[in-house]
Amino acid sequence: MANRQYKDTVFRAYLNHKREIAALYQAIRPEADVRAEDITITTLDDVFLGQQKNDLSFLWKDQAVILVEHQSSINPNMPYRLLIYSALVLLANFMDSKAQYGTKLVKIPAPHFYVLYIGEDMEDDEDTLKLSAAFREKEGIVNSFV
Repeated sequence: MANRQYKDTVFRAYLNHKREIAALYQAIRPEADVRAEDITITTLDDVFLGQQKNDLSFLWKDQAVILVEHQSSINPNMPYRLLIYSALVLLANFMDSKAQYGTKLVKIPAPHFYVLYIGEDMEDDEDTLKLSAAFREKEGIVNSFV
């Protein structure tokens, strides 16, 4: 467990500066113009949320919340974890507690999820994990207001 904590600490420490975050995001999205001044760090702090902390999250150009996780082993629960992290980041940074119950739509930045995997068990260079794979009921659930 100590090795995992060490890797987590190094990754989080390195990506705690806008310049390094911009370089990482530019590598992930080469078609975008990523500059350090367009980044606001929103990474969750475990002191604030108990044991809930993510590796990296940031707001880019006030339009997207980017969540990045660093993994050395395959974790099929990453979509679930990223859902929780994104909800916590949005709640902590963009949602006024009264506004969420108001009659006016609160516009929030769209979440984008990335997992940086450095293990050896992956078959393809790129893979997609889906939150829907974890649902017991596979059919879509329709919510309607009457």
